[in-house]
Amino acid sequence: MSEQSEAKVLRVVEELCQQLNPQQTKVVNASSHLEWDLGIGSLERAELIRRLEKELGHSLPSQPLFAAPRVRDLVAAVQAPHQQGQSRAQERLSLAAPLPPFPEEAQTLIEALAYQRQQQRDRVLYYFEDEGELSRSLSPEELWQEAAQMAGSLAALGVKRDDTVALMLPTGLPFVAGFLAILWLGAVPVPLYPPFRADQAEDYLKRQVAILENAKSKVLISFDRAWSVTQMLQMQAKTLEKVVSAESLSTGQPIEPTAVDGDQLALIQYTSGSTGSPKGVALSHANLLHNLRAYGHALQVTEHDVCISWLPLYHDMGLIGSMLGSIYHGIPLVLMGPQDFLARPSRWIRAMSHYGGTISPAPNFAYEICARRIPDEELEGVELSRWRVALNGAEAILPDTLARFSKRYAPYGWQESGHFPAYGLAEASLAVAFSPLQRGPKFDRVDEEKLQREGVAEPSPQGHPWVACGFPLRGTELSVRDEQGREVPERHQGQLFFRSGSSLREYYRNPEATREIKSDDGWVKTGDLAYLAEGELYITGRAKDLIIKAGRNLYPQDIEAAATEVEGVRRGCVAAFSVSGQDGERLVVVYETRTPSAALRDQVQRAVTQACGVGPDEVKALAPGSIPKTPSGKIRRSECRKLFQQGKLGYKAPRWLQALRLLRQVPLGHSLRGLRAAVALFGVMGPPALILARLNGGLGRRWLGKAARLALKMLGVRLVVKGQPSDKPCVLVANHASLLDPVVVLASSPKPLLFLVAPWIYNHPVLSKALRNMGHLKISRGEAGGAPRLAREMVDRVRAGHTLAAFPEGGLETTPGLREFNLGVFQVAAENGLCVQPMVLIGTRQAMPWPTLVPVPMQLTVEFGPPMYAHGTELADAVELASRARQWVAERCGEDLLNQRLRREA
Repeated sequence: MSEQSEAKVLRVVEELCQQLNPQQTKVVNASSHLEWDLGIGSLERAELIRRLEKELGHSLPSQPLFAAPRVRDLVAAVQAPHQQGQSRAQERLSLAAPLPPFPEEAQTLIEALAYQRQQQRDRVLYYFEDEGELSRSLSPEELWQEAAQMAGSLAALGVKRDDTVALMLPTGLPFVAGFLAILWLGAVPVPLYPPFRADQAEDYLKRQVAILENAKSKVLISFDRAWSVTQMLQMQAKTLEKVVSAESLSTGQPIEPTAVDGDQLALIQYTSGSTGSPKGVALSHANLLHNLRAYGHALQVTEHDVCISWLPLYHDMGLIGSMLGSIYHGIPLVLMGPQDFLARPSRWIRAMSHYGGTISPAPNFAYEICARRIPDEELEGVELSRWRVALNGAEAILPDTLARFSKRYAPYGWQESGHFPAYGLAEASLAVAFSPLQRGPKFDRVDEEKLQREGVAEPSPQGHPWVACGFPLRGTELSVRDEQGREVPERHQGQLFFRSGSSLREYYRNPEATREIKSDDGWVKTGDLAYLAEGELYITGRAKDLIIKAGRNLYPQDIEAAATEVEGVRRGCVAAFSVSGQDGERLVVVYETRTPSAALRDQVQRAVTQACGVGPDEVKALAPGSIPKTPSGKIRRSECRKLFQQGKLGYKAPRWLQALRLLRQVPLGHSLRGLRAAVALFGVMGPPALILARLNGGLGRRWLGKAARLALKMLGVRLVVKGQPSDKPCVLVANHASLLDPVVVLASSPKPLLFLVAPWIYNHPVLSKALRNMGHLKISRGEAGGAPRLAREMVDRVRAGHTLAAFPEGGLETTPGLREFNLGVFQVAAENGLCVQPMVLIGTRQAMPWPTLVPVPMQLTVEFGPPMYAHGTELADAVELASRARQWVAERCGEDLLNQRLRREA
C-alpha cells in the first residue's frame, strides 16, 4: 500500500508540474523540493492537495501537507494515519438569545470577559475548526476556567505583573487561553508567529531572537512540534529562561485575576517589518478597548452576527479584530487556522455558509484566491446572503479583485454591498477608517499623471481608480501633511497622520523610533501616503517605498499589479523598488516564475511600461520562494533592495549552512555541549545503526545497546544500575521524563531491546525501514485495526525470545510527575500471560529536560523491579497489573503521582 500511495503522489505532482510548466524537463523524484525545484508554492499547494485527495479517494490533513518541503515529505504525510474530527453537520450555532449591552464600563479585557461570563455564562463564544471539521467549542465560563488554570501554572513559574511572556502557538484554544492567562497576572503577552518552513529557519530565528531580547521575555509558551526551534531560541536569546508547552500549563491550580487598571500594558504587537526591523507596538487595555468599542459601533454589531476568521492570532486583524472582538462584543467566533484556508480556500466560504457568518476579515489576496481558484464543485450548496461585512484591509485593495469576487459569488447569494474596504495599522491597535455599512466599494478615478507629478488627485472619468477606505472611526482624527509637516487641502497627496485613544503608547524599549513617529500632542505618523476627498480616506502607497523616476512618483503596488497580470508570473510574487545609480534612481522589478525566459522578461517590461508610463531599468526573473515576505504575506521591499544590492536576492543557503550559522550565534558553552551531544547521539548511534539495520536487523539491535553506552560516556553521563533485569523475555515498562530516556534504557540493558515506537518516529522516511528491519513495533494510535495488530506482534516477539521496552505514559510533558499508565501493554500481557518488569529512571528530567536537546553531565540511576504477572486475563486484571507497576515506579522516581493521562493536541 505504501508503494502504491508513493506512486500516486509522484504521478499527481508530475501532472501538476506539467500543467504549471509544460516546458519543464526536470524529473520529479522523492528528493525534489516542491518550491525550489518544482515551483509549487503556497498558493499552488491548495490545488495539489485537492488533486491528491481526489486521487486517493479520501480527505487529507492540510498542516503536514502544507508544511512538506519535499516530495518524500508529502508521501510520509499521506501515509500517516489521520483521525477524523467532529463533523460540522453535528453543530449549529444558537443565535436566538439577544445580546446583553456591551461592557462599556470595563477597564480591562479580563473585566470584559468577566462581564460576558456573568451575562451569558454558557452561550458558546468560540468554535474551533481543524481541517474543516469542528474540534471544540467554548463558553465564557469554560474560557474563564481554562485561563485561570493556565494563570496558576504561570504564577508557579514565577511570572508576575509587568513581566513579558512570549506566546508562540498556532491558532486554537491554547493560544486564546494562554493569552488571557498572561493578562490574568497583569503580565504582557508578546505573540510570535510559529515556525513553518524549515528552509527559512535562519531568517526566522534571527527575527524571533531580536524580538525576545527587545521584549526581555523570560518565559516562552510554545507547543511540542516546535520544540527544536524553541531550544535554539533559548540558547540564543539572552533573556529567555524557560520554555513551556501550553499543555503543561493547563493543569494548574486556578487563581483569581490580578487587579490592574486600563493603563496597564496588555499587548506588545511586533510589526511585521515590511519596510524595516520589527518594532514592538506597546498597547494598553485602554488602547485596545477604545478600538474595540469604535469598530463595534461602526459595524453595528448585534445578536444576529457571527464572525468567521482564519487569520492568524499573532497578527492584529486576527488577534484584536476577531479574538478580542468576540470577547468584548459577546458574539460567536468560528476560528480556523490560516493553513486550513490556504490549503483549501473553499473552507472559508463553506464556513461562512454553514454557520451563517455575517462578518469576516481578510486581506485582498484572499478574495482574489476565492474569485479565481475554487472549483465549482467545492461550492455546491453554498449560500452567502447573510455575509454583510467582508472586511478587506492589511494590504492594497484592488478594484479588479472586488469585481471578480462579486461576479463569482453573486449566484450564491453574495451582495456587492458586503464589500467593506478598511484601513488600519498596528500602531493604531487595529482600525483607523471604515467604509459606510452596506454601501459597497467606492472608487475615485483620478488623473494618474497629475497625481504622480504634482501630488494632486484630480478627478478624471478615465483615470486610475483608487479604492475608498471610508471615514475615521469614532474618536479618531486624520491629517494629511506635506514634507514640512503642514496640513494639505483635500485631494492633495501627503503623509497620513492620525490621533486616537487607540494609538500606541510607544515602541517598546525604543524611544528613538517612538520619537520618529509620535509627537507630544499625540499625532502618529503612519508612513503611508494618502489623500482625503469629501472626508474619505484614499491610501496611495508607503512613503518609504515611493519610487521617484523622471520627475514622477511611482507606486510599487501599481507596478507589481501590472507585472502580476503577465501569464507565467506568480501572483503576489513581484517586487518593485529603486536603487541608486550613476544617473540617478533606477527602477528594478523582480518577479517569481517557474518558466524563466527572455520573452517573459520582455512581456513584464512592456506591461510595466504601458501601465506606468515609465520603463523599468532592470527586470529580473527569480525562482519561486525567492522574494522575502512578512509573516502576513506582504512583500518586504526594503529587504529585496538590500539583497539585490548585495547580489543575494534569490539565493537560499542550504539547511546545513543555515544550521552552522545559527550554531555560531549560540554562546560558546552551549555550542560545545551541543556539538558533543550531536556527535554522541547522532554520530555514534545514528548512522551506524541505520546502515547495519538495513543490512541486518539483528546487527542493528546489538549495535544500538553498545552505542548507547558509548554515547553516555561521551556526554559525561555516569550510569548506576540497580536490580537485575529479568532473565526471561518480558515487557519492560519505565517512566518517561526526557528524550534521553530511550538511550538510558538501551545502555542499562545487557541484551538487545525492541521498543514500542510512536507513529511520528516510526513513519519517518529516514528511520522507517531501519526500525522495521530491527523489529521495533509501531504504536497503533488512531489506526484502524492497529490495536489487534500490535497485540499479535508483541506476543510473537516475546515468545520468540525478545524483550520489549515501552513508556506507558505515552509521551513527554514539561510538568514533573508520573502520569497514569495507558492500559494497552498491560492488557496484552494479561491476556497472553506475558511477564512485565517495571524499571525506574532517576535524573533524566534534570539531565535533559523536555524538550531540550543538550544533556548536562551528571549521574543517572536505573533500577529494575521485580517481574510481575497479571492474576487473570480480564480487563480488571490488566488494570491491577498496571497499577502495581506504576506504584512501584512512583515509590522510587521522586516525582508526584498525577491522576491524569498525557494531554494530546486535538
